[in-house]
Amino acid sequence: MVFPLTIFAQVNSAQTLQMINEAEMQRHLKWTKGTESYAGNNINIIYQRMEWIVNPEVKFITGTVTTLFITLQDAITSVSFDMSDNLIVADINYHGQSLGYDRGNNILTANLPVSLQSNITDSLTILYSGIPDPDETGSFVQAQHDSVPIIWTLSEPYGAKDWWPCKQTLIDKIDSVDIFVTAPQQYKVASIGLLISENINGAQVITHWKHRHPVAAYLVAIAITNYVTYYDYSPMNDGDTINILNYVYPESLELAQIKTPRTIEVMQLFDSLFIKYPFADEKYGHTQFGQGGGMEHQTMTFTSNFDHEMIAHELAHQWFGDYITCKSWSDIWLNEGFAVYLTGLTYEYMFGSYYWMPWKTMQIDDITSQPDGAVFVTDTGNVERLFDSRLTYHKAGMLLNMLRWELGNQNFFEGINNYLSDTELENGYSTTEDIKYHLEEIADTTLTEFFSDWLYGEGYPQYTVNWVQNISDDLEITVFQQSTHPSVSFFEMSVPLLCKGDNADTILRLHNTYSGQHYEVHLPYHIDSIVFDPEKWLVTKDPVVSGIDYQDYNRSVFIFPNPVRNCINIYWNSEINITKIEVCDITGKKIFEDMNVVGQPATVDIFDLKAGVYNILITTVKKVIVKPFVKI
Repeated sequence: MVFPLTIFAQVNSAQTLQMINEAEMQRHLKWTKGTESYAGNNINIIYQRMEWIVNPEVKFITGTVTTLFITLQDAITSVSFDMSDNLIVADINYHGQSLGYDRGNNILTANLPVSLQSNITDSLTILYSGIPDPDETGSFVQAQHDSVPIIWTLSEPYGAKDWWPCKQTLIDKIDSVDIFVTAPQQYKVASIGLLISENINGAQVITHWKHRHPVAAYLVAIAITNYVTYYDYSPMNDGDTINILNYVYPESLELAQIKTPRTIEVMQLFDSLFIKYPFADEKYGHTQFGQGGGMEHQTMTFTSNFDHEMIAHELAHQWFGDYITCKSWSDIWLNEGFAVYLTGLTYEYMFGSYYWMPWKTMQIDDITSQPDGAVFVTDTGNVERLFDSRLTYHKAGMLLNMLRWELGNQNFFEGINNYLSDTELENGYSTTEDIKYHLEEIADTTLTEFFSDWLYGEGYPQYTVNWVQNISDDLEITVFQQSTHPSVSFFEMSVPLLCKGDNADTILRLHNTYSGQHYEVHLPYHIDSIVFDPEKWLVTKDPVVSGIDYQDYNRSVFIFPNPVRNCINIYWNSEINITKIEVCDITGKKIFEDMNVVGQPATVDIFDLKAGVYNILITTVKKVIVKPFVKI
């Protein structure tokens, strides 16, 4: 799912560069709390036939849902489904007889007349009706566009039960579905899978959609209004063509026909980077609806607009979120982080890469706007946290960017494709451990610390880099790091530094394992500056890079860097004998004292000092030298 945005809505206007905003989150927040259900944990659903009668002029549904299942336990005497208590059950039919049932806590339990053993294939049919989603959480919406009525559904994360009896858990996809929707014949019905038929029956039209891929309950959807339809066609690398079916409002048709062909280029890019579009034998599609943003219903994205960001994000979900779905909402980053990063990849590989750096800069700026927050979700009942744009979307996306930096392009993309090709995961569910395994396997490394820091830990690192180059062009670099949150003491990362000078430049990759780490590098030219992470691989903020002129390096006493964030270094001529170092505030109050000065540089930790101006008093055998500095 993507929040509505105008990041690169025109793609050619710099003023449109902005982060995914919070507007669509308001829909999620209507679910102030939610829970992952365990209804139906004694069965595996292998097929559902959904028959719905819906009129977009009225918020009401009449449904008949037949469920074919396999039993997973012995001595099963009841089968339960997630189903809102607001829906009225007319009958539960089991082999021609009506079953008794129990209701409560939005769970419908059908009591079987016989006890079923494990591995038995059986079925039952639930007939029901009612007003779905009376609390208007957004799962079943009746509205208007251009004075024309429309109904649409949007079930993520906990809304499927509001309008049909299902198994809402994230551990059992429906292997196959047939969807039949009866509506007034002046309307069209959009849904997932292949459009099989639209049969007129008096004043009604019965629309049949067939989907023969496993699908999670929250990715099933319908929308009904006076849609007009058209196709775009995407040629693929293997010679196949993907049909892209668009359902749009008549008043939006002209603009949509201009914008939706962009899907072709994005589809071809993702096809070149990853496995083929997973539902190529059926279709991909867009359905316009009135909710802000978009939703990645399987094979049929629901979208409020056809801007590039929306198209790319929701199409990316067909691989990451639909084909392979997070096994728990705690790992929702596997859905949203990948969709965000694949959107970023369109800016790297398309438009001459013009927007790639601005896009990454905006992601980082949003992530670092606060000093805390983990990507992993510990409270899946907190819907606001589930869809936190800064953490679930942007930080998760840039986590992948940093993984790519750490592993290298080839290992990164091969590992992800191995993940997508894993027969244990395809058309199913995954956890963080699954993507971690495939990346570790291809790169022959361990990512335990990386995920501990960046997925489960909070905050981000801040860097101070000091450097000096002598007359032999030997470059000495010291890298200091501090974390913005105590949950991570140190982010072990490779640090990219661009060294520039004498009409030449070199990017150094320094693996940083502790704060204050010292590096010595020989460059065949004299440098005049160092730029920290010029290609925006790392999530950090306001890095401080300070260079020492070699003439200063030979002066009697000097401090470095200045201004300073965490540690200040004191250098001196070898002929000088320093006996004491003190730090005082501007009133002369002593804050720090070191009576045992051994070796240089002498490093003073000023991390806990408040921002301001201070003095370092350096006592030698002959005099006291005062050096002012600024703590930032």
